[in-house]
Amino acid sequence: MRTTENKTIVDLVNRLAGVIEARKTLDSEEKQIKDTLKDIMAGFESNVLGAGNWVVILSHRTRTDLDKAKLKVTLGADYELYEKKSEYQTLEIKKA
Repeated sequence: MRTTENKTIVDLVNRLAGVIEARKTLDSEEKQIKDTLKDIMAGFESNVLGAGNWVVILSHRTRTDLDKAKLKVTLGADYELYEKKSEYQTLEIKKA
């Protein structure tokens, strides 16, 4: 592992760590607020709520996924013919 004391790099990494932590906190708060509003709206006859200058819309959606385990059993070795692989870079930080 290479190390650096370059202030610009150290500052960027510290800033990134702060942004990641803030995002996690905001994501958690967003989920809590949305769950509360969903609970409140569950008792309403309408899925649309006017609240001040905002309109809140509660939608029920479905998502269809494929069961990869069952496909592997059904297709056997041919499963690999249908796999789609992507290559990409990631950057993560961990406390030293």
